[in-house]
Amino acid sequence: MLEKQEILDKIKEYADSCTDLESSLKCINYQYSDDLTNGNPVGWRNFVTQQSISFTKYAETQLLHLVGIPGLYFRRCPSSLKRDNFNFWITQTKDKNVLFRKHGEEIRAILSTRFNTELDDSVLFPLIFGLLEEVYGVDLPGIQFTNFQKESDLTKLDIMFTAIQTEDMSVGLSIVNSEIGRSAIWIRPYISHGKFNFSSRSEEGCLSIRHTSDLDKNKIYAAINSAKKVAQVGVYRLLETKTEVVINPIQTIRQLVDDDDYMSDKIVNILEKEYKDRVDATKFELAKSMLIVIADLPLFQRYKMEQSVGQYLDLFSDTEERLISINKNLQKLYVIEQ
Repeated sequence: MLEKQEILDKIKEYADSCTDLESSLKCINYQYSDDLTNGNPVGWRNFVTQQSISFTKYAETQLLHLVGIPGLYFRRCPSSLKRDNFNFWITQTKDKNVLFRKHGEEIRAILSTRFNTELDDSVLFPLIFGLLEEVYGVDLPGIQFTNFQKESDLTKLDIMFTAIQTEDMSVGLSIVNSEIGRSAIWIRPYISHGKFNFSSRSEEGCLSIRHTSDLDKNKIYAAINSAKKVAQVGVYRLLETKTEVVINPIQTIRQLVDDDDYMSDKIVNILEKEYKDRVDATKFELAKSMLIVIADLPLFQRYKMEQSVGQYLDLFSDTEERLISINKNLQKLYVIEQ
């Protein structure tokens, strides 16, 4: 189990190595010379200071997008063509100030100056921990921080409600943030079954905060309470999927890839091999197979796929209607037992 201070220390350690700079987009050009004796390295540089610049792949893609060059095409070009392409198209681009976000000496993102850096992890997570303490008390009884991951493009924390769990199932909420603009801030319910997490893109129980807005303490407070209820009801739905039979699993898998941008052909091929001799399967079986296949993906892709699986199982919709139905069934059972 993770301690609150351990999480905050990791966030601070990362934040201490980050800096921001607002500057003109046109300060960048691409350097290449056929004269290999001039000592100038091939690659990006600051046109004003003549210093070399290092980008993450994501930041480089953002830069190329801003000047209208497809990233895949650019990376396949020889250095001389990269130079000619970029240095021409940057002159055709409207000059504007942008926010350069650095981690160490590497630029991790190029963003609009409207991007609110006050939504960084170093502000967001202390605020959420403070709200949890208001609800549950300073020592956070009934709360466990079960999983914290911080990668260059995404931060994710899973918070489990310990009072709502069985031997192999628990519920909680996930908090996701991206300091480089790859994702909005999301607070979402999740269900953990064994080693698998089921999330969703459903709007119920979720809060999305764009990085061009401000943190709203009241909305976050409401989302924390809502996620707990939505996840509890989702447990009943997850149990139902263990008996819901899907005829022709491969057809279902192919339909999923047509409906979901994050379901890659590679994932589909693996699943098709697994189910090629099956005429049916339960919804839960299919979902579990998907989560096994994506287990080693980078955090951002894995998180998106967990949402896709939760969406497929329809775990977190129609909460109020399902809650009424659950209560009616419990009342019937009570009458029968009496």
